Amino acid sequence: MLLFLITLSGFAGITEFIEPKDAARVKSTREIVSRVDFKKNEKIKFYATFQTPVSTDQAEQVITRYDNYEKFIPFVTLSRYDARTGSLDLEGGVLGWNLKSTLQVSKIVNGKLSFEIISGHFKGLKGFMMTERTQDYKTLVLIQGELDDKNARWPPVWVVENGGKIVFQISGNKLRSLIEEEVKPREKADEENNDVPKPRRAKTR
Repeated sequence: MLLFLITLSGFAGITEFIEPKDAARVKSTREIVSRVDFKKNEKIKFYATFQTPVSTDQAEQVITRYDNYEKFIPFVTLSRYDARTGSLDLEGGVLGWNLKSTLQVSKIVNGKLSFEIISGHFKGLKGFMMTERTQDYKTLVLIQGELDDKNARWPPVWVVENGGKIVFQISGNKLRSLIEEEVKPREKADEENNDVPKPRRAKTR
């Protein structure tokens, strides 16, 4: 049940895309804040946002590793990225329902990466992910997606609406864990390398 398209950007403000009360919550807690907004005959919009104590560069290195998407998107068991065409195939399923979607992923331009589901389930779904450095050198991450309800013929709109918030919540939680799990071993290795005594240069007479 993939329900988002992703954009990375350190230039636009995340608070411009989320509710003020959600912005306050995500900046002051470790909570994964998610929301769904839907009006009949309009777009279904979803987002999840969280804070993580890593740099934006470290977060984006994990986010742009597309073959790892199966590790944080619920019900996805295979993610296969073709760098030549910029396409990302996702496969999975739940309770006998098979999921298969192909996304077109753009190259990063000015820190921004976007993609769209061009075939398969949830075709036409667009969205983005943003990373933003906070004043205390942490990173805010936003996952956002939207889909016209006319494109949500299957699954039904009520499934997309209710399932979307759950999927975004789980995706945000797993993505943050993945970012922090991958960053910590690298930081530990750097610390160990810095502790290794450096050979002294022989004195010359």
